[in-house]
Amino acid sequence: MKHLHMPKKADSIAEKAHLYDLQARVCGLISTIYRTSRLPVQGKIYLKKALKASKKIVTPDESLRFQGNLHQEMAYYEMDDNNYAEAVKILRQGKSFFEKISSEKEKNFLLATNEELIAKNYVLLNQFDEALNCYKKGLGFLKESEVDSALKGFIYNGMGNVFLAENENKEAIRYYTEALHIAEISQFVALKEEVYKSLTTYYKATKDQENYVKYSEKYLELRDNNEQANMLSANRVVRELRSKEKSAVFNFYTIASISSILILIAFGAYFYMSRKRKKEKMHFNQIINDLKQKTEKKDILKSLSSLQENDKELLPAETERKILRKLEGFEESTKYLEKGFTLSGLAVELETNTKYLSHIIKKHKQCDFNTYMNKLKINYIINKFHDEPVYSNYKISYLADICGFSSHSKFTNIFKNITGVSPTVFISLLAEQGKDKS
Repeated sequence: MKHLHMPKKADSIAEKAHLYDLQARVCGLISTIYRTSRLPVQGKIYLKKALKASKKIVTPDESLRFQGNLHQEMAYYEMDDNNYAEAVKILRQGKSFFEKISSEKEKNFLLATNEELIAKNYVLLNQFDEALNCYKKGLGFLKESEVDSALKGFIYNGMGNVFLAENENKEAIRYYTEALHIAEISQFVALKEEVYKSLTTYYKATKDQENYVKYSEKYLELRDNNEQANMLSANRVVRELRSKEKSAVFNFYTIASISSILILIAFGAYFYMSRKRKKEKMHFNQIINDLKQKTEKKDILKSLSSLQENDKELLPAETERKILRKLEGFEESTKYLEKGFTLSGLAVELETNTKYLSHIIKKHKQCDFNTYMNKLKINYIINKFHDEPVYSNYKISYLADICGFSSHSKFTNIFKNITGVSPTVFISLLAEQGKDKS
């Protein structure tokens, strides 16, 4: 990843200058970039370096704060792998560092952030009583910290999610309303996005179509601004470093060099995301062109017409034609959306055997059975996005379910593997195309 050249150089400078707090910060940043880029092995290497550096920080409170925060980063790796119980365990270990901080206000605020993250994991584990208890603890710590923070909005939103999951809709909307109020006052982008997403889910569950569409549109629009929010975050790191130039601990020229490097990180990230967006648009345009040409049906018809009676194949040409026609009929149905559809099940459906069917799919579709079924499912939902725009407003988990996938993550991964872009990116590009036409 070329855009990581500069932060890695910053890490090297910080290590040589024994600026361990700066090294912990930079390595933590690199770890996050790798993690969000789905490169956890590389990310964990820098997370380990950040933890090692954090233990060498001279100021006790600063060392404890870094170690606690880096445990939260460790927890995110587990959350990405759906290991929510392990994430809770790590966060509780991180809590022990925060508890030793001497400044009461800082300690309580950091404990509040930790309880909020633990609660999120309990929600994902469907352990709602534990989640609610952690959210309440978080509010208590936040009150003791005397900090007026958007964190309260995240906590209220989380409590709303708990009550919605337990079908206590009145309590859910009460907390969502509080969270929305804080989000709109604070203008904290991540909080607004999270609240809009929750309200979209709430209004869909309560069958309030007008508000469902309203908050769905708000959520999709805000989600596309995440890149800008990430850029602002990078700039904030630079400003924090500059503010330390007056400290005797830091050499002016070292700070100036590292600040410049981090500015280049921001620009590097921007250009990286721009190139990524262009690539995504290229994949998207190819998908739309294929959709217009109905290539899948043409391939079947071409396969039928190209078969010759004297072809020396595994099975007679006439038998192959019959199976291909039946396969075409299967593709025009929606039976492939059923969960657990197997090769043997399809063979029975087409009145053939698995050996013949596997051979035909490999020969005419250039893939194995599982890939073939996944392509049918993904093409189905792409057609739905194109022909029925309302599908763009549905939750990814719902789309995964109607396509016959066992989970949100499996659907997302297969969609991206087949199309080159994620479902959320595809939906946003489709929305952009709609705006361009209007």
